[in-house]
Amino acid sequence: EKAFDYLASIHENKSIVDFGCGKGRVLVVAAYYGFSKITGIDFAEALCVAAEQNIQKIKASYPTVEFSVIYDDVINYKIAANENVFFFFNPFDEIVMLQMVKNILQSLKESPRHVTIVYLNPVHKEIFLSAGFEEEYYLKRLEYLELSILSNEDE
Repeated sequence: EKAFDYLASIHENKSIVDFGCGKGRVLVVAAYYGFSKITGIDFAEALCVAAEQNIQKIKASYPTVEFSVIYDDVINYKIAANENVFFFFNPFDEIVMLQMVKNILQSLKESPRHVTIVYLNPVHKEIFLSAGFEEEYYLKRLEYLELSILSNEDE
């Protein structure tokens, strides 16, 4: 919730993509925080089904929200020009994370814009930093929860 509080404070609550969405908790929380286009991607079909079921439970409360759950490998996802917040809860190893950063950079090359990366337990944060993203918010709770919010320069 701290991540979403921060996003709301900087008015970054339009479109979000959760890479490795699992059962969709982030998707549901994003709706509560006012996001209008919410996408979750996961390679596990059972988790995508669970995410869809969880969205169905709250969809009536958010009738204008465009929800999408995609069953696929995140590397295959084509990032749309209107997507600007990307959520990662330490879902991938270094190889996949490198490709994710390349995909985000390619999307920025095609459609320059400001993007925000929400990265919980940021094991591979250095990949984003070395790609030119800057950390704008950091929080550490106890020994097991870290939050890093990074962004590119305003376009």
